[in-house]
Amino acid sequence: MQCPTCGAEIQPGVTRCPSCGTPTTPTPLRTSGTLEYDPAVETIPYVEYSPLTETSAASPGSPASSIAPSSPSFSPEPGPDAVPQQQSVQQKRAERPPILRSTAVLLIILAGLIVVGGSGVTAYATFFHAVELHAQATAITQSILTQQAQATATARANSPQRTYDRITSILPSFTDPLDGRHSSPWSNQSKGGTGCAFSNGAYHVRIAPNDFYSYCLATGSHYSNFLYEVQMTIIQGLDGGEVFRTSNPSLPSYVFTVTYSGFYALNVSLDPQHGRTLVFGRSLAIKTGLNQANLLGVLARAGNISLFINKHFVASASDDTYPSGAIGLVTSNFPQTSIDVAFNNVRVWNLP
Repeated sequence: MQCPTCGAEIQPGVTRCPSCGTPTTPTPLRTSGTLEYDPAVETIPYVEYSPLTETSAASPGSPASSIAPSSPSFSPEPGPDAVPQQQSVQQKRAERPPILRSTAVLLIILAGLIVVGGSGVTAYATFFHAVELHAQATAITQSILTQQAQATATARANSPQRTYDRITSILPSFTDPLDGRHSSPWSNQSKGGTGCAFSNGAYHVRIAPNDFYSYCLATGSHYSNFLYEVQMTIIQGLDGGEVFRTSNPSLPSYVFTVTYSGFYALNVSLDPQHGRTLVFGRSLAIKTGLNQANLLGVLARAGNISLFINKHFVASASDDTYPSGAIGLVTSNFPQTSIDVAFNNVRVWNLP
């Protein structure tokens, strides 16, 4: 090779002319078995032969002409512009602030605390708080049940039936067998077939067909708060019963009657032509039919009136029209026929 400037001979591999110092382009050395590649001659890149690019040997018996060379594989080198970009990316990664790692650690710790704290809240809400609410509900329920039990016990203790049972367990203030053989505040009194008289061991109240009702008072009796009982048997007629708190001998104040068909009623008289029904109904406690003995009872305390039949509570009413008065026996004659009702065994408990 000659120097293009001075024409001096330059040995292969030398980059500058030894005579004038002009830079020269080295001529690639030729090796045996290779050809110099000239890019101006071919547009297809030259790939130096390598055994790795050769296809494996053909199977036995196959002709050599059937073996086709494999397509060469390329591994292009990065261009000159890619190198600075890679260096820039690496430099930015190297310059990334180290606080990000500590921040990540803090975030992880915070997430763990949130998870643990959330688990604690969830555990409290699902277990401890539920237990607390259950305990509170149990305490409230027990308090309500206790109050209800106390109210029920008080109500039972003060119920008309319990009061009746308690009162009748002691001796009465007044008794009268009404058999005609003992002294009695009731007396014989009649007018035209209507009136009251002792007969056959009982006190009978009778009504003539033309009269509507008849009642007889116990002379000298006067009660305000009391329990009044009498045994009644309807021999002929519709009903019979008790009068109480009667202040006017010509007008029975309160009238408690029972019919032989099983009905009961409590009425209050306002005047000789007017009255009011306080309670009315039917009771299985009544022994129905004629000649059946029924025990009637009235418990009166202030404006509270309770009715009993054969020792069973049947109804209550509230009325304070008459605060006190006499007791007596009564029957009515709505069928307009002869009436006969017998009474026995009067008992009165005078109450404070």
